[in-house]
Amino acid sequence: VLLGAPTLRLRGDYLAIVTLGFGEIVPNFFYNADTITNGTRGINPIGKPTTIDVLGLRLAFGPTDQRNWYWLMLLVGLASVFLINRLYDSRLGRSWQAIREDEIAAASMGINLVKTKLWAFALGASFSGFAGSVYASAFQYVHPSQFEFTVSVMILSMVILGGLGNIYGVIFGGILLASFDRILAEALKEPLQSFGDSIGWTWLAKHDLTSDRLVVFGLALVLMMLLRPGGLFPSARRKAEMTPESDDVLEAETEQMYDVRHEHEPALGERA
Repeated sequence: VLLGAPTLRLRGDYLAIVTLGFGEIVPNFFYNADTITNGTRGINPIGKPTTIDVLGLRLAFGPTDQRNWYWLMLLVGLASVFLINRLYDSRLGRSWQAIREDEIAAASMGINLVKTKLWAFALGASFSGFAGSVYASAFQYVHPSQFEFTVSVMILSMVILGGLGNIYGVIFGGILLASFDRILAEALKEPLQSFGDSIGWTWLAKHDLTSDRLVVFGLALVLMMLLRPGGLFPSARRKAEMTPESDDVLEAETEQMYDVRHEHEPALGERA
């Protein structure tokens, strides 16, 4: 919220530049905030739960057993998906959708643009903080280098690859990118080595794909924007936007805008 308040009045390239600037300023701040983050030494150790009772299940977090962390993260993920789906269909979620479609039209219907965008910043950051607390407890160590610009690129890649506006598509995009280092890179290692040896490219035979994963992600994003701008699994509304508009699409958009306007209009008794 502190970062969003002075920037949300900007639009277009100016908003992108300011956001990127904050992305560089904040890590440097934490690097030098010795009294808060312990500077370059990081925060260590961080306590972790010993046992957690969830829905009648007792999860014990011992020094060697890591399986219960999987179940805990699964519960956190399911809770997040449930809350996001509830937000999507709420009054606030409809306001976000209206602003995404047309800010001027949304403002004309009585939606407070700055306040609604700040809610998006705050709730988005709360989900990140929720996941970050579990991450810190699992590894018992936090360092500013763990949250550099490349992490933002990874998250953005997950969203674009999976599909904007579709939470399940984003989950699939996250699984796909997270498995790249562990599965895809290893699966392609031997074929690339064989291909490099066959054509005499020794550098390709010795090359490690994991060292160039950002290049691979960048190429994947370019291809996605060219071939499937909506992602692998776009939301139903965004999928309709990618196709020529029909009467059904126009009717659905009109109905959504009417619902948002109706929610923000005062009742007849309040007008009197």
